[in-house]
Amino acid sequence: MEADPVLAPAALYKALAQRIETETGLCFAARVEDLRRAMGRMAEALGFNHAGACAAWLLAGDWDRDKADACAPYLTVSETYFFREPRAFSLVLDYAREKIAGCGQSGKPVRIWSAGCCTGEEAYSIAILLRQHLPRSALQRISILGTDINGRNLEAARAAAYRHWSFRNADPALWRPHFRQMEDGRFRLNQEIREMVTFAALNLAAPEDFPAAAGIQAMDIIFCRNVLMYFSRAQARKAIARFRQCLVEGGWLVVNPSEASAELFEGFSAVYYPDAVYFRKTGQGQVAPARTGMAIPQPPSRPALAPRLPLRPKRAGETAASPAAALARCGKPEAADPDLYHSMALSALEAGDGPAALHNLKRVLYLRPDCIVSHYLLGTLHASSGRLQAAARQFETASGLLASLGRDEVVPRSEGLSAAYLLAAMQLRLQGEIT
Repeated sequence: MEADPVLAPAALYKALAQRIETETGLCFAARVEDLRRAMGRMAEALGFNHAGACAAWLLAGDWDRDKADACAPYLTVSETYFFREPRAFSLVLDYAREKIAGCGQSGKPVRIWSAGCCTGEEAYSIAILLRQHLPRSALQRISILGTDINGRNLEAARAAAYRHWSFRNADPALWRPHFRQMEDGRFRLNQEIREMVTFAALNLAAPEDFPAAAGIQAMDIIFCRNVLMYFSRAQARKAIARFRQCLVEGGWLVVNPSEASAELFEGFSAVYYPDAVYFRKTGQGQVAPARTGMAIPQPPSRPALAPRLPLRPKRAGETAASPAAALARCGKPEAADPDLYHSMALSALEAGDGPAALHNLKRVLYLRPDCIVSHYLLGTLHASSGRLQAAARQFETASGLLASLGRDEVVPRSEGLSAAYLLAAMQLRLQGEIT
């Protein structure tokens, strides 16, 4: 492949960034160099002489399916794994149990949508969870849809064969019974679970896709995690409004904290956690106040929620460990172990205990001030509590530390997130509600 001409005008990539945002929602306005590198990889794969020639092809003529399919693998990040951020899966289980119990056998189905489903791990995690915890008769009422703009991702999702890396943070007891290992070392999901999920191509930035896709109407819960962070605020606002139209009254939209700028979610009430944010559809035009809580709020007339789904199944005789008990296992009451404090912070985040998470993250940073993930998590905690200046300081520190890593390097203790991914999340948060 020839080198991209030195004199290729910057206007070419600026125009391409504008078109890609219009056609796909993906925002490269502040990441033109990233776009140019993506065009270089795409040009090499498709046989163009250089990145500029590839960019010119995308700018010429109509934006058709060929262009969309060709671009998607180079413009989107395919990074996910099974049972990622488990708190949100508890919402699914609680909601499904209550709706099925309240409507009886003849009631309406429980409809769940994984928007931006990548290679299917999220949608299949939902299916596995419901298969494990609901009676077989209730499973007939479950409908799970996964959509993505990337055709290669959808092919992989339908094949449902995964490397061990896709299970890197999941307890084997949660997933192993539903897979068989193949000769090439991959794990193939069983047919029963695969049949619970339908996959389809859908562009979240294309309004014409929404009325055409009848399967996305009357949804109970929509997952859209790690997608909106790549949109401009204008495109994110449009996508969120379309999600709202697709939800039943009282339905839930689940996003990540880095994507949860409250001004984008008109017509929703918010429940913030450090590792997830739930937005519940409220009355037309109503903007309900955001809340931070230890459990999902429900109207008083409804029955109490089922117990939260743990990170892994509890074993016989096991009880939840307190921070003091964890320290005691180290042999002294105040063990200065940053790894222990990090684990305790993550456990507190999973339990919804913000003060304990804050305390242990500060302990980590006292002992290990260069821990990128701890700065990021601390910033997220501050932002969720309205301490925006403190959050900005933590994000800026983490961003500075990320400069020492390559864009594709995995950030230590981040559960597989790349430096580019974490940097994009923080930059959007800093440019958005934290100013």
